[in-house]
Amino acid sequence: TVTIYRVPNHAFDSELRLLIGDAVPLLFEDATHTRDELIVARETAWTFAESLQIEAITIPDDGRGINVFVNVPVSDAQAALDRYLPGVARAHDASLGVHA
Repeated sequence: TVTIYRVPNHAFDSELRLLIGDAVPLLFEDATHTRDELIVARETAWTFAESLQIEAITIPDDGRGINVFVNVPVSDAQAALDRYLPGVARAHDASLGVHA
């Protein structure tokens, strides 16, 4: 079974099922953001690399948002991210490690 996280779109689901056929069982899960939206968010967040001392940015497969790992106080970084990427980016303390 292949799990596909996507913003709800029954036309997409139908097209993908038609393309893949019955060979592979597909499971569709609703995602908050499309992959394209998350890629744009990641690139936007990198523009703050110097001021937020960003060490890494990850995009989890489930479409819930991006993780931004910083070397400044997380609350300060989250406030900055909320101004430009509300509801998309979550700040994390880079000293605790990087994860998806």
